[in-house]
Amino acid sequence: MRTSDEEAGPVQGEDRPTIRLRRALAEAARGVVGPGGRDGRGRIVVRADATRHVLRDSLVIGGNTHLDATGAHFVADFPVVPATYERDPDPTHRHSPEPPYPPRFTGVRTARGVRTASMLINEVAPDARGYQAPGNIVVRGGTWDPTEHYLRDEAPGPDLDRATGAPPMNALTFQHTQDVVVQDVVVRNVKWWHAVEFNAVRNATVRCCLLQGWVEAPTVGLWHGEAVQLDTATRATVWGGAADLTPCSEIRVVHNRCGPSTTRRSWGTLLGSHTFADGIRHRYVRIEGNTVRETLWDAIGPIGTDGLVISENDIRGCWGGIHVRSVTPNPLDGVTVTGNSVSLDPNTDRLAIGVRAVPRAGISRVTVRENRIASGPISYVGDVSFTAPPQRT
Repeated sequence: MRTSDEEAGPVQGEDRPTIRLRRALAEAARGVVGPGGRDGRGRIVVRADATRHVLRDSLVIGGNTHLDATGAHFVADFPVVPATYERDPDPTHRHSPEPPYPPRFTGVRTARGVRTASMLINEVAPDARGYQAPGNIVVRGGTWDPTEHYLRDEAPGPDLDRATGAPPMNALTFQHTQDVVVQDVVVRNVKWWHAVEFNAVRNATVRCCLLQGWVEAPTVGLWHGEAVQLDTATRATVWGGAADLTPCSEIRVVHNRCGPSTTRRSWGTLLGSHTFADGIRHRYVRIEGNTVRETLWDAIGPIGTDGLVISENDIRGCWGGIHVRSVTPNPLDGVTVTGNSVSLDPNTDRLAIGVRAVPRAGISRVTVRENRIASGPISYVGDVSFTAPPQRT
């Protein structure tokens, strides 16, 4: 990956506020304190201008940095090239009937030479392992929309509905690092991927964010549409550093609002995972006090996660409620689901609450109680053991 010194220079085609922001982030990564000084945790404060920033490549944030983007509006205009995609061939996967996709279709992807298909990523050395990349990072405020600029002149029709001219992209990505806070951020209309991805990250919080609108991915099931994704550093998924199978640990997703935007439907799910390895589990994840509306799949769907707490979330109009599942051959220990309100889409056959232990991956010390269920059943499948008799209705 490029160094901070290289990133300090302008990216071709960007305006002055964005060039200034890149330079300030690069200087902060080198320990240079700018006009914003330091915050109470010693992080160098970098303030983005409260204007529109058209990004031509990923912003890179280094360690001990607090990006205050209050009032800023970020859109992506990364160089793209044509790409051919295939529609999900699995007939058991649910997809929205509109817009329709043929078995093979043409779109775009980010071009070679773009750092990553993410609007912002932390600085990661090529040999970083575990949680070694510089941490102690805050991203506060700002509106991040990775599709708006690409579609600004698109007439109503299938290409606008599919966001054909925009590449799949994350908004914010963190890899091989620790001590991260994402707060008061607005993410809108992400195509196919995620608002926030934690990949091999320890001690991170997504707090008081507005996660609005998602362009459904026709290439894979709706469970892939996590607004907040917890990922493992595998060869197929790593954004930087080593593919050393580091999972996520000590993650908090609290007091966020997840749902549709004014132009796009809701996400697949607020939080989930879809990359696994033998003996590897995410640990100590808390999902609390969130408002989740009209997700296309389960509102909350963590998989392969130990020490899980899901409490006091307000779920309405979603296709499914809360679904916790293990992955063979990784048993789980410690799942608490309490105090949630669940009212599902009236047309669904999904569960309000489900805990499913797959073969050779039992789930122990499960607590399910005091949830307010307006619609949908509760189900426990497989080798599930409880701390006390569980809620059944």
